[in-house]
Amino acid sequence: MILLNTKDYSKVFKPLTKVTINTLFARAVIEQKVAGSVFVDCLDNPQTFYVLHPYGMSLLFGETNNQTFNQHFKEYVLNVPVSRSKEEWMQVYPFSWDTTLKNSLKIRLLISILKQE
Repeated sequence: MILLNTKDYSKVFKPLTKVTINTLFARAVIEQKVAGSVFVDCLDNPQTFYVLHPYGMSLLFGETNNQTFNQHFKEYVLNVPVSRSKEEWMQVYPFSWDTTLKNSLKIRLLISILKQE
């Protein structure tokens, strides 16, 4: 995951228009109406995106099969090493992200569930 410079947020606008779920909070970040963060898989031609609004809502969208991005995103979600100090609420698009995330996180999620029982 690469933190995108605000001057390059325009690279995210066209892919975001293809997302058919609520993206208003993500657009507010992309249009720099609020100060959020945008992470991408590469700087030149990004295909995978993670947009984080300052109140904690986030949107993961784009290409689901980028293994390098997915590994870094897994570490981010699991907060290893500790980099987040507040909660985030994530939406994903397309829905094939569900399978990608389940496959990536299933062992860790299973351990977490077992520890809670």
